[in-house]
Amino acid sequence: MALPALPALAIALNSNSSQAQLMVGIFLLGFSIAQLVVGPISDRYGRRLVLLAGLLLYLVFSVLCAIAPNLETLLAARLLQGIAACTAPVAARAIVADIHDGPGMQKAMSIVTAGMGFAPILAPSIGSLVLEFSDWRGIFWTLAASGGIMLCLVALLLSETRPINKKTQSLNFNVLAKRYQTICLNREFLAYALPSLFAGGALFTFLASATFALQEDLGASTQEFGFMFAGVMIGLVIGATLSTRFSPRLGLQKSMLVGIIASTLGGWAMAIAWLIDTNHWTAIILPMMVVMFGMGILRPNSIAGAISPFRDMAGSASALIGFLQMSAGATAGLIILIVPYPPGQLMPILVALYPSLGLLAFLLMRIR
Repeated sequence: MALPALPALAIALNSNSSQAQLMVGIFLLGFSIAQLVVGPISDRYGRRLVLLAGLLLYLVFSVLCAIAPNLETLLAARLLQGIAACTAPVAARAIVADIHDGPGMQKAMSIVTAGMGFAPILAPSIGSLVLEFSDWRGIFWTLAASGGIMLCLVALLLSETRPINKKTQSLNFNVLAKRYQTICLNREFLAYALPSLFAGGALFTFLASATFALQEDLGASTQEFGFMFAGVMIGLVIGATLSTRFSPRLGLQKSMLVGIIASTLGGWAMAIAWLIDTNHWTAIILPMMVVMFGMGILRPNSIAGAISPFRDMAGSASALIGFLQMSAGATAGLIILIVPYPPGQLMPILVALYPSLGLLAFLLMRIR
C-alpha cells in the first residue's frame, strides 16, 4: 500500500529515491528473518496464538510508522512491522498443511495464493486513493486499521488447526538449527522450492522498481500506478485460480513446469521490449502480468511439494520456504540499490533473469 507514496515520502523526509526504496527492503528483511522463529513457535504453541500476537504487534508498529518524525525512525518501525507481518503467511501455509494433503493440498494452496493475490491488487489502489485525501502518513494509519480488523476476525472466527496429538516441538537453538538443516538438505524440498524462489525475484524486482519506472520515468499518476499494479496482480490471481482446477489433475511437476515457462516468457518479453526501446507502460505491465500468471500456477504447487515431506513440522517448513523466498527478493532490492543504474532500466533485465534461473533449477533438480 505504501508503494505509490514512495516518491512523495522521499521528498517529505528530505531523502532520495534510493533511500526511500529502503522502505521495501527493510520491511522484507524483518519479514524474512522473523519467519525462522515464528514457524517453530507455531509448531509448538499453535497457529491461532501466533496469528493473534502477530496481528496485534502489526497494528502497534503500523502506528509507529504513521507518527515517525524522520526516515530513520520510519525505517526502524518498518523493520518491526515486517517482523509482525510475517506471522500471517507462515501460519496460513501451516494451516493448509494441517488440514489437507495430496491433490487437496495443491488445490487449497492455490486458493490461498489466489486470496493473497487480492491484497496486492487492492493495496496500491487503496494507497493511491488515500493519497488523494491525505499524505503518506495516512497510508500507515490505514494499515493499522486493517491490522485491527484482521485481529478481530481471527479472534472471532479461527479455531486451532495444529493437531492435538502432535509432538511438542522444542525451541532450543541447537534443535531448531538441526531441524532447518534437515529440511534444507532434503533434495525433494529443494527441487520444489528453488524454482519458486528464483521466479519470485522477478516480483520483488518489480515491487522495488515499478513506482519509479512508471511514475518518475513514464509520468504515471499515483492513481494510474494503482490500477497498473492491480492489473499485474490480476495475472497472479488468474494463474492461481486456474491452478485450483487443473493442478490436481496435472500433478505437481507438470503444473510447476507450466508456471515457470510462462514466467520466463513474460520476463523475456519485458526485456525485449526494453531492448527495442518501447517507451510505454504496456511494455512493463503486460509482460509482468504474464510473469505473475506463471507464478500463480508455480508458487502454490511449489509450496505444497516442499512442505509435504515435513507435515510433522509444517510451521518450520513453511517458515523456511518463506524465508528463502524473501531472501531471493532481498537480493533483487540489493542489486537495484548497489548497481549504479536507474531502477526502471535495470528492472527488465532482472525480471527476465530470475525466472530463467528458476527454469534452470527446475530442470536440474526435478524429482524423477
